Amino acid sequence: MKKILISLVNYKNHEVTVACLRSLMKIASSGLEIRIIIVNNDTEKAFTFSEKTNFEIEIIQSPDNLGFAGGHNVSLRRAEELSVDYSLILNNDTIVKKDFLEKLVEGAATHDDQGIFGP
Repeated sequence: MKKILISLVNYKNHEVTVACLRSLMKIASSGLEIRIIIVNNDTEKAFTFSEKTNFEIEIIQSPDNLGFAGGHNVSLRRAEELSVDYSLILNNDTIVKKDFLEKLVEGAATHDDQGIFGP
């Protein structure tokens, strides 16, 4: 089973991030262990998400607005700790198709001499 980490950064766009999460909840995930990490750069309002999912969601509250790259760097350091097979940096305003992740993983497995893929 491949371990996948999906990284989202939230900054004062809670509704948009929730819509992205709802689309991610519908993805096909057979043979994939998925964890979503949301780095909340909004220092004024905590991010919460209490809907039931088939995978783990971890919310990391940033003490400062680290920006897009800085927020994803927090997630990628966490990915190293978790020893995931693949990390996906995703904009929080993305709405995905249910088979997008399986196709990405399949492509990565087919071209294992490559280091970066994007949807």
